[in-house]
Amino acid sequence: MKALHAALERRSGYGAALAVLFAAGLYLRFPWPVPEWFHVDERAFILHPLGFWSGDFNPHFFNYPTLHFYLASALYYLYYLIAGESFSSFVAYRYFVDGGDLIGLVRGLNSVLSALPGVVCALIGRRLYGLWGGLWAGVFFAALPLSVRFAHLAIVDVPQALWGALALYFAMRVAEEGRPRDALWGGVLVGLSLATKYPGALAFVPLGLACGLRVGWLGWPLWGSGVLSLAVFSLCSPYVWLDWSAAWTAIAAMGSEHVLDAAHASEVSALWHHVRYNLRYGIGLLGLVGLVGGAVVGWRGYRWAEWVLVAGLLSWALLLALSSSVFMRYALPLTPLMVLLWVRGLWLLAQRSSWFWVLGLILLAEPLYGTLQTRALLSGSDTRVMAQRWIADNAPPGTYLVHLNQGAGRVRAIHPGGIYIRQNWYLKYYTDSDLVAAYAELATRGDLPPLYVSLNPRTGVGVSSEDFAAAPSHGLLIDYRHPLVQPDASPDSEALVRRVRWAEEFAPGRAEQTVYDAVDWYFLPIGNFSAVERTGPHIRIGVLPVKIGKKPIPMEDFFAVLRDLLLAQQSFGQGDQDRALALYETVWSVPFSLDDTLLLEYMYDVVVNMGLVYSRRGDLERTVQLWHRGIELKPEYAELYNNLGSTYARMNRPKEAFAIWGQALALEPDRASTHYNMGNAYYREQAYEQAIAAWSRAVDLDDQYAKVHYNIGNAHFNMNQLAPALVAYERAVVHDPENADLHYNIAQVYIKQDAPGRAIQALRRSLEYKQDPGAYYQLGALYAQRGHAREARLSFGRLLQLAPDHPKADFAREALGSVENP
Repeated sequence: MKALHAALERRSGYGAALAVLFAAGLYLRFPWPVPEWFHVDERAFILHPLGFWSGDFNPHFFNYPTLHFYLASALYYLYYLIAGESFSSFVAYRYFVDGGDLIGLVRGLNSVLSALPGVVCALIGRRLYGLWGGLWAGVFFAALPLSVRFAHLAIVDVPQALWGALALYFAMRVAEEGRPRDALWGGVLVGLSLATKYPGALAFVPLGLACGLRVGWLGWPLWGSGVLSLAVFSLCSPYVWLDWSAAWTAIAAMGSEHVLDAAHASEVSALWHHVRYNLRYGIGLLGLVGLVGGAVVGWRGYRWAEWVLVAGLLSWALLLALSSSVFMRYALPLTPLMVLLWVRGLWLLAQRSSWFWVLGLILLAEPLYGTLQTRALLSGSDTRVMAQRWIADNAPPGTYLVHLNQGAGRVRAIHPGGIYIRQNWYLKYYTDSDLVAAYAELATRGDLPPLYVSLNPRTGVGVSSEDFAAAPSHGLLIDYRHPLVQPDASPDSEALVRRVRWAEEFAPGRAEQTVYDAVDWYFLPIGNFSAVERTGPHIRIGVLPVKIGKKPIPMEDFFAVLRDLLLAQQSFGQGDQDRALALYETVWSVPFSLDDTLLLEYMYDVVVNMGLVYSRRGDLERTVQLWHRGIELKPEYAELYNNLGSTYARMNRPKEAFAIWGQALALEPDRASTHYNMGNAYYREQAYEQAIAAWSRAVDLDDQYAKVHYNIGNAHFNMNQLAPALVAYERAVVHDPENADLHYNIAQVYIKQDAPGRAIQALRRSLEYKQDPGAYYQLGALYAQRGHAREARLSFGRLLQLAPDHPKADFAREALGSVENP
């Protein structure tokens, strides 16, 4: 033992011991084979790191700062350089299809980062409690199931715990030696911790306390390290400031959700939940006892460094107590602090006796058992993966998958909804043209996995048939059962269960007899491991009769549809209706159901824009068919009812037109354009009173229809209501003073009212804006009637000059002769 101690005292010997500690910790943290299932939070490490490759380094996502996303993006780029793929192919495939290899890179990186705090703990432990104290601290950390459980996941909690541990190391150096440069290094590491996860700012508590106790509360190392922390944070997560409005909104929402909202809360207080479950199973029952003992024993003799240690522990404990969310991984930053307090207790109680080793092994036993069981389960089978493989072997692409019961842990199957979620994020970084190019790239690949159509129970009832004999095809019902899954006892779900024929099931074991992290839903036990054989929920897969005759949906065909749809939208917006229609027709002709694979907005776009093109081409029957389909998709949109009514009016089918317009007004009673269109239709039907009422309502609702007073005047005139006709025409003149026809119609009213002088004035105004032979004839007749021979000759002469073959030409010549020869 003395020889070993002497060897370890040498720098090379201790370095070798630290390397062994790191290797052991990494072995426990990186299960092989790597789990094939993904946690929902890992999706962020596809969406944002690849998004930065567009040149836009704004994450448009501020639930976390961006340091670890930037690191992941750089790691992916190195991988891309080695992979030998084209840029567009590399990004498109991993963004929209399968980024599992990229997630694997971050998982590997995080496993390394998760093992490193064990080395940091050993360095701190040696500084405080000697060589063996340091090694025990490293061994304890390597074996903690709380750390092992999350080490392999692509999440930000793991690197944040490392930066916090390193900041603690420099806080210890400041507390013991008081060197300003250690304070500055600590500030850098606090900044990295904060730039990885916002609560990482708590890493400044031990550093700030160490500076205050050792250097002074007004000394420059304290405020200098704080300023440096903010500078490093700003450098590593700059868009928190550059896009402050979006960042603050997201940060405030996160704070509200995880501090105030009860959605992720426990039935007991948050702190007690962490003690009762997260720490009880994350460090062990004896670990809790050792934690308390290590903090309490000899507390009167605390050194400044130990006060710093306890302050860090209390700051994190306070945050956990105040938060409503009780995710187990939120306790990760406590792990270095706890193992160091374990070592403190051992060092004070039994540092020079064999009990030091005995108590250490006792403390180590339960965590090590939990870690080994956790690692075995992680590297073993998972019911979700087993079910996914069964589906791939037994269900063709395009099969309907109806997921029963609510919660996490669903089988990972690529479906249109998931692609649209990724598309929304893609467009935050890339352009519409980039998206078209990405879909075009994927449409040419022949190595894409199956595409399925995932439905909820309510939708599933709509597509499933009553019995197998009458069903032209079949779908799959996937039933998830687990203490962490919320049962769905709705009538829709029960109806599906009555129709299903169960085909296969995959069980994890006696899940109800074990202990799980109640809110994180990894389906990986945190205690009582003997009750389960594998991770995942209990899954049953059954066959459903489906009343829709489906055909397989190769994923490349689906991407081709999205490509053509986006190109059609571009062509339509650019006015190239021929190309747009050709693309829309290509989309419309695919052999699989567009209703179940396209976004509602996309499907609506297809039928509405195709209808517009057909309407402009005069194919009104096809327009009507498409727009009725659009109304089925969005029955709440009054605009399409309005357009459909106008199409029926063009087809001379007023009954259908008025019925559709009535539905539009039921949705939007004050829709001016609908009242206007109804007025036009009533006028054509010679229902002048209804036309006047409809047009008047349109004017009341929207001033842009003010010129419709001209039509109102015509309706009154046709009913020989001369006074209101004149009022309407005069109102129209206010908005359209240069309308020759309007002044001509005013003249007709005055002629009927036997007011030739005013009629002459109106006709002369009309002729100022339009040389109309008919107006010249009427003007000449009025001048002749009033004995104005010269003016009459000029008017009749102008008529004959403009239109010698005018129907009134002979009358004009006769009148002209009588005027010239009285």
